[in-house]
Amino acid sequence: MRHILLTSGAIILLTAICVIILPRDKTDVDRSSFSLACKGDVHFYIQQPDAAATMDGNLSLTTLGNKRLALGFSGKLHTDKGSFTLSRTLMMDYIYHAENNILELNYAASHATNVDTAPEDVFFHALLKGRLFILKLSRLSDNTLLISDATTPLYACVNQ
Repeated sequence: MRHILLTSGAIILLTAICVIILPRDKTDVDRSSFSLACKGDVHFYIQQPDAAATMDGNLSLTTLGNKRLALGFSGKLHTDKGSFTLSRTLMMDYIYHAENNILELNYAASHATNVDTAPEDVFFHALLKGRLFILKLSRLSDNTLLISDATTPLYACVNQ
């Protein structure tokens, strides 16, 4: 019995040492160290087969821990359905791929302030093509990132 207890204790101790001392996966380190808090002025013209829209204002990106990101919209949205004031934050789950500076965003929730006048359907139809976004982050300077989609630079985001 004593031999079994000593062996079990040694196995538990060895497991604890491996978990604590062995280095973590590189992805975990990169993901936990990734942090954004930036804002940029934008003028978007979006042409779709059935409609066109423009947005003038600001976009902000702010990480909230290592899984959630706030994507803030403020300004004016002009569509064929009218002109609207934007003041909302989209909560996005994210995965940052440090090896190629890709930020994968997946829509989780939307929070509009009482100043925001854009109906949800108008906002989403005009500005968002789906629940998943892929953004490329390129450093322009020490405090500025260029935010791009797969093919087009979108805006410069300045650290706040």
